[in-house]
Amino acid sequence: MTRVISFLMVGCFNTANSYLTFLLLYKFIENINISLLISYVWAMCVSYLLNKYYVFGSGSGSVFSFLLVNISLFLLNRGLLEAALVYTKLPIEIVQALSLLFLSVLSYLSYSKIFRK
Repeated sequence: MTRVISFLMVGCFNTANSYLTFLLLYKFIENINISLLISYVWAMCVSYLLNKYYVFGSGSGSVFSFLLVNISLFLLNRGLLEAALVYTKLPIEIVQALSLLFLSVLSYLSYSKIFRK
């Protein structure tokens, strides 16, 4: 249970970090793809370090597996954003917030396998 709480704390921090980076970039460059890509790369670096050392306390953890999971999550996030923009009238900020909540569950399940002791 401690690992789940640690993951939630790191996840909240990193989700806020990613979300605020996305919003800031989108405000200035008004390009969803570039804003999403930069915010994902930034958050992925922070996430790897925090999850590897703080949440899972593991000296192991394949960078390749972590990248593969996060690239998959990025593509899923991009698809969710695109679909929501086409099929709903929700603001991009709300759609991204909801997407991040869903993707957080998927990331925990994936990371718990990557950073096994």
